[in-house]
Formats: sequence, C-alpha cells, structure tokens
Amino acid sequence: EVMVIGGAALYQSFLPLAHRLYLTLIHQDFPGDTFFPYIDCTQWHETAREDVATDESGLTYSFIDYERRLATTDGSASS
Repeated sequence: EVMVIGGAALYQSFLPLAHRLYLTLIHQDFPGDTFFPYIDCTQWHETAREDVATDESGLTYSFIDYERRLATTDGSASS
C-alpha cells in the first residue's frame, strides 16, 4: 500500500491508479485555490465513515474510506 499525501498535482496524477482512498473531510469552508479532485460516486463507494463531533479547535470532521468500484464487462462500475 502506497500513501500519496499531496499536493494537488500528485493527487490528480495518482487518483486514476488508486484502488482505495482514506480522506478527512472537514465540515467547514476555507478560502483557497487548490482542492482535492472530485470523487465520482459512480466509480467509488464509501466503505467506512467515522464522524467526529468536534475537537478542541471547534471543527467537525469525518474520516471516510472509499474503494474503487469494479468495472463490469459493459464498462460500467459495480460495487
């Protein structure tokens, strides 16, 4: 298992090769010009989620695991 930990160009390059994603989603908007690529739910399914109500900073966040859906013979994705 190989972990890719940023930046944006690395994420974009390696996402097509990934079979599993471990994401931390912070439930707050921040100003910025660089974002993680869009996760297409037809290609990925959520396998685990841990929601954290708050921490000492006042932020709420979720740890989310995704696995790539397997391609079927007709080219569509299945879980």
